[in-house]
Amino acid sequence: MDIHYPILVPLNKRNIFLLLDCLSLNVVLRFLSTMLGLPIWLDTIGTMCTGIILGPWAAVAVSLVTTAINCLIGDVSSIYYAIVQIAVGTLVGVFYPRCREYTKTYFYTILLLVFIAVFMSSPVNMLLNQGLTGLNMVDKIFYSLYDMYFFSILFLLY
Repeated sequence: MDIHYPILVPLNKRNIFLLLDCLSLNVVLRFLSTMLGLPIWLDTIGTMCTGIILGPWAAVAVSLVTTAINCLIGDVSSIYYAIVQIAVGTLVGVFYPRCREYTKTYFYTILLLVFIAVFMSSPVNMLLNQGLTGLNMVDKIFYSLYDMYFFSILFLLY
């Protein structure tokens, strides 16, 4: 199965409406997850939807505009996480059409997305927030492990 995406998505009413919906979905879910203190970031769901429906290039555009809007709202640190959003949107846009027929490929795609998101966002967390995520529940777990000298033990075992 050979799938090729155009670099420019046709700008008809349907696609413009879809891009705006996914963009607003990213911004609203980011706001909700921050306000409710949820242990996950939900601001890539719109990017993934765009990648599935319109392809990886449109997902990159939505992630860049989402980052710009978040910066204008006041969350300047979202610039550093833009690369994670771009990678997730691109991977979903590239792999989803190829794995519609194979359940095993779904699993591998999800696993790849989790690893890419974790390995790309962890260094940003280390540089900006001393390893903290900004989410209360996750940071409490981090501090609990830190208090138990968990990371020192891992370093010594390594």
